Amino acid sequence: MLLVTGPAGSGKTTVVLDRFREALRAGDDAIRLLAPTATLAQHLQNRIAREGFVFRRRLIQTLSEFVKERAGDNPEVPDTVLYLMVEDAARRVNRPEFAAVAHMPGFCASLAHTIEEFSTAGCDSARLAASVPESPLAAAFLAVYREVERALERRGLAMRAKRLERAAERIESQGWAAYAPSGWMGFMRCPIPNCASSKR
Repeated sequence: MLLVTGPAGSGKTTVVLDRFREALRAGDDAIRLLAPTATLAQHLQNRIAREGFVFRRRLIQTLSEFVKERAGDNPEVPDTVLYLMVEDAARRVNRPEFAAVAHMPGFCASLAHTIEEFSTAGCDSARLAASVPESPLAAAFLAVYREVERALERRGLAMRAKRLERAAERIESQGWAAYAPSGWMGFMRCPIPNCASSKR
C-alpha cells in the first residue's frame, strides 16, 4: 500500500489520477478510485471523461457504494430507523434506571448516538459486556444495546461499522486483488478496518 500525504497543492491528487489514467490506458477495468462523497466522485468522473477516457462510471465510486457491493445482504440502518429502534428497545427492556427519562425524545436520541459511537469504535454489546466498568447506568445501557442489536438482526439491518467490518473481512479473506482499488481520494486514513494489513 502506497500512502501519499502532504499539504494542499503538494501533488497527491496528481499521483492518484496519473495511476488511474495508466490503468485505463492499459485496459484494466478491475480498478477502483474511491471518494468519500458522491459530489467528489462525480467531479472525478467528469474530469477523467473530459480528458477523452471512456470507462464505466462505477470505476470511480464512493466508499459507500464500494462497501455496499461487499458487505453482504444486510442494508445499512437509516438514522431515523435506528432512533425508533432505540426508543422501542428502551421501552421493551424497561430498566428502572431509565424509567424517568426513557419517554423523552432527547434521551433516546442520546442513547442512539452513544450506541453508534460504540459500534463505530468496533465495540458491539458482547465486547462491551466483557470490558464495561462498574457504573450505575452500565447494565441498563448494555441491556438497551443488546436489544437494539437483536432488533437489527430480526429486521436484516446493520449499522455502518458492522458493514465496514464485513467488507473488510471479505476483502482480507479474498485479498485486495479481487477488488483492486487503485486509489483513495479525500480520506485522512483508510476507512475500512484492517485494510492496511490486507494483500494488495
